[in-house]
Amino acid sequence: MKCCYKCGEQWTRQEQPGFKETCPGCMSYLHACVNCRLYNPSADRCSSITAECTGDRDGLNYCEEFQFRDMPNKSAHRTSSGGRQKTLGLERSGRKDEPLRKRSSAARSKFDQLFE
Repeated sequence: MKCCYKCGEQWTRQEQPGFKETCPGCMSYLHACVNCRLYNPSADRCSSITAECTGDRDGLNYCEEFQFRDMPNKSAHRTSSGGRQKTLGLERSGRKDEPLRKRSSAARSKFDQLFE
């Protein structure tokens, strides 16, 4: 089953998503590295040796080798946003129970204290 990496919305059409195709559920780009079968979250680049590197793994790309990844089951990807991001290698911090905004606010406060 093919579905959006971000919200789990199912892709029911037979063809691959177009380069600028977005998910109807969350408006994320579907033709993105994180939706591709060749995507490897632990690698610095795509599994393909001929694909160009892209800096934004969940953003729009124009890769001709894109192959929409089959997700094993839709319910596995309708977990919390952090769960999806961790599964796809996009999680930015190990502290899952604390919202990112709160962590960045605390980090900013500590940074500002350095210059007081």
